[in-house]
Amino acid sequence: VPQKRHAKLSEKMAKIGFHPSDADAGLFTRKASDGVEVIPVDVDDMLIACHAGRGDGIVNQLRQFFTITDLGDATFFLGMEIERKLKTITLLQKRYSTDVLERFEMSDCKPKLQPFATGSKLSKSDGTPLEPDLKHRHAVSTLARFMAAPTTVHMEHAKHVLRYPRSVGLGCLVGREVCPGE
Repeated sequence: VPQKRHAKLSEKMAKIGFHPSDADAGLFTRKASDGVEVIPVDVDDMLIACHAGRGDGIVNQLRQFFTITDLGDATFFLGMEIERKLKTITLLQKRYSTDVLERFEMSDCKPKLQPFATGSKLSKSDGTPLEPDLKHRHAVSTLARFMAAPTTVHMEHAKHVLRYPRSVGLGCLVGREVCPGE
């Protein structure tokens, strides 16, 4: 967010109790009686994260300062898919994982159940040195200790890491799963 625009946004958000995060200037938070309300901002898009029933009130407060189009419950924001269940919200990056696999021509790869082979130990001398190909160096960068001189063995391990998202629904679960009988 450019400085002048951010200063104006911060000023308006402060009037309704939201303040920018020290970690990310595009993230505004305010304390509520039972938790924290959060508004991430990207250019002219905002997402309101709060307890159920409070969103409309926050939207009305924001309308004092901004023209707002309420698109309802979000299903996608900043590259993350948003899935809601009874007492949880899961943030997923399936689309990003798919894009990475396509970029490395691994869309049809065999899925792996673990991100790294159990018991794997690597050294700088494993395998044959790779040509200085940017695509290979990027994939191997997930194994950052070996970026200076990646080998074929390191590349196989990097491919293993890339296969992992195909086997699981990677995401961040917010809330609590409902157990039978609750």
